[in-house]
Amino acid sequence: MTMRKYLLIVFLVVVFAVPCYGADGDPVREGKPVIGTLNIGKLAMTPSATTASPTTYADDAAIVVSFSVVRVEGNGGAVTLDTDPAVADGTADGQIVYIQGCDDTNTVTIADAVNTQLSGGTAFTMGAGDILTLLWDAGGSLWIEASRSDN
Repeated sequence: MTMRKYLLIVFLVVVFAVPCYGADGDPVREGKPVIGTLNIGKLAMTPSATTASPTTYADDAAIVVSFSVVRVEGNGGAVTLDTDPAVADGTADGQIVYIQGCDDTNTVTIADAVNTQLSGGTAFTMGAGDILTLLWDAGGSLWIEASRSDN
């Protein structure tokens, strides 16, 4: 993926309201925000409709990717997702998900090699504000790490 395409995708995730106008009933052309999946070629992106609340996960649960931004925290303490799958399978080749940690006490650790291919084979523990960016590889049936941010 070129840097130009990556920046376009990030822009669309952050600003998913398209100010176009028309009279044919199309919500995009009428300037209404679009909530749902955006398909660019074969890339599927679904902005988060529930931006404020994280989902709590127990040990060995699988993160469900319903939106492009998934906010997570452990259920009553730190948890480790080290059972296959740590992240449920994607829906389209090239799908991108941003997994954001939301709590420094109830952290979520995602292990490598549980339908995940993390940088350096290293697990990532997410506290408040930490972000793991993954790309779905349908051919390999796994999430490949694009980046991580330990904030």
